[in-house]
Amino acid sequence: MVNSINKITSALVIQPKKAGKLTPAQERFNYFVQQIEALQIKMSRTGAKLDKFMDFYRGNIVPLESKNLSLRITLIKALFPYCKRKRRELTKDEHHRLRRIVTDQLNIVLKIEQDPDEEIKAIYTKLTGNSYDEQAAEDMEMAFEMAKAFAEQRFDDEGIHFNEQEFAAIKTFEALQAFLLRHLNDNDKNFDQEQQQAGDSFEFQKGSTSKSAKDLQNELLEKKAASDQQKNISIVYKQLAKLFHPDLETDESKKAEKVSLMQELTAAYRNRDMHTLLRLELKWIQKADNQLLELAEERLEVYNDILQEQVRDLKKQIDALKFHPQYGALDQFESYGVRVSMKVLKEKLGYEQSIGQSMQESISALKSNDLHSIIEIKSIIATQSRMEEEFSLLDNMMEDMDDDEFWP
Repeated sequence: MVNSINKITSALVIQPKKAGKLTPAQERFNYFVQQIEALQIKMSRTGAKLDKFMDFYRGNIVPLESKNLSLRITLIKALFPYCKRKRRELTKDEHHRLRRIVTDQLNIVLKIEQDPDEEIKAIYTKLTGNSYDEQAAEDMEMAFEMAKAFAEQRFDDEGIHFNEQEFAAIKTFEALQAFLLRHLNDNDKNFDQEQQQAGDSFEFQKGSTSKSAKDLQNELLEKKAASDQQKNISIVYKQLAKLFHPDLETDESKKAEKVSLMQELTAAYRNRDMHTLLRLELKWIQKADNQLLELAEERLEVYNDILQEQVRDLKKQIDALKFHPQYGALDQFESYGVRVSMKVLKEKLGYEQSIGQSMQESISALKSNDLHSIIEIKSIIATQSRMEEEFSLLDNMMEDMDDDEFWP
């Protein structure tokens, strides 16, 4: 990051006068400005990379997964007749293994397919002894109760008050989601109001708190500093709003440009983006370099505090970007320290292609004569048994590795 920062040349960087030297505050200002611009580039590149991954996933893997789901359903239907009646060609152990294979494949399908056809429901009932519809309703009820428990825990964690009777009466996911969003939005509004009023409404009562007077004094100073930062952002915004407002522009050729600048200015103010506000300020104020150089140290320190906070926010945003809901489908490709990459996605694509081809070959064999069907079933059972042995061996190796961590 340091190398990338040093390569950035910003219009906001304060240049010293000839044979002059920058003050510590000016050096800090330059550092934060360059760091912000480096982080903004990283943010843009990270978003573009994740978008590229999602485009590849949607365009290549999703269609193949959908096709393989249909093939898996067809394979289950082709294998099931050999589960419900005993065949002399299959041993008792092979027959038992076949039922387990079909049940496993059925569970894979039902995790994805929420509304299976009647034939699949009937197969589920035959293999498990349970009604699919009853089991699905039970699973849905359990998932709903877990969602309500999660919502209630979140309310407790964030100190959000809610009507318990109204909450208990919720019976659907849609109603629960609406209830959750409504209270979270109300809480955000209340938090903003509390923050705005905190400096004026705070009153210390001796003996009513475990905080020391020094802690309370520091708290007040922090709130005052935050308030001062917001005031300085507001001052810059108001000054530029007068300068950029298109209704105040008499030159028609500049009105369209000022509409765009006003939109950018408003967005920067809402996001507390001091870097953009300063960039816009310098873009339109004459002799910008001299004005930056001549900024009062006190004002420059306030700018530095705001810019430093923006650096922290940008770092958090970059770290949180991959957890954004729009990239949620990529979570499945990150496990055991492996990060999602184009290589990982292409490996997944190759795996789905291999699985699809294997299922297509099995379906073709099962649709041929009885002898070929039995041979294919035995091959499927042997392959599954070999895979189970390999997985068991891998599990044992992992357990041995865990033991080695405790025994040098």
